[in-house]
Amino acid sequence: MAKKYRFRLEFEKIYQTLVNYSLWFLIELSNWIFMSENPAPRFGFVHFAETWNGRLAMMGIVIGLSTELLTGQGILGQMGIG
Repeated sequence: MAKKYRFRLEFEKIYQTLVNYSLWFLIELSNWIFMSENPAPRFGFVHFAETWNGRLAMMGIVIGLSTELLTGQGILGQMGIG
């Protein structure tokens, strides 16, 4: 039983680390967007927007899967859909 509990604690530490890095990432991204002196377009179908869209999608998948591992419910089940 102790091994199962320790395994859950490790996943909780990983999940909390992901949340902390996600918050740090969003703060740094907003600082870069609003404080930058680069006049290049940042919205629409430009390379910058597509790169960040892919990165945020990857983070969403990792956070969703780690939440699924911690709770034992699927992503749709957590939202009350499935």
